[in-house]
Amino acid sequence: MDVLALAFQAAIHFMLPELQRKYEAEHSLVLHAAVLFAVGYSAYEPAQYAYMMSMIHGYLGDENQRLRALFASFRFTSPQDHSYLTKAQELWTELLDQNRYEEAERFLLSLHRLSLPAQQDEVREMVVEAFKYILRTKRSQE
Repeated sequence: MDVLALAFQAAIHFMLPELQRKYEAEHSLVLHAAVLFAVGYSAYEPAQYAYMMSMIHGYLGDENQRLRALFASFRFTSPQDHSYLTKAQELWTELLDQNRYEEAERFLLSLHRLSLPAQQDEVREMVVEAFKYILRTKRSQE
């Protein structure tokens, strides 16, 4: 991750919430600047663009758009890329957090087929963790 991406994350997670509490106009300007910054990545790093947009949608509370952007970021990422499984993990945990268990299951099963042989053990661990999470959640709801 480069320094600009770190600055972007800091703006989303720290600067924007503080500005929203105290300075509405400045908050709006920084939020729009963040969108424009992300758009700058769209032509040459579409996975990074989609990931940045997922953070913006998450900040704005639009979980469906966040999920769509996370999925797009994952799709634009090659299994050979070092961030492939990280993006997969963020996507399926977001599905679980939204109680979209069937989608998480389908995603993990497709991930098992799409992953490289060297990634299979980590994908199996993700499947086991997903089942544990679902069981814990269902037990706590009873």
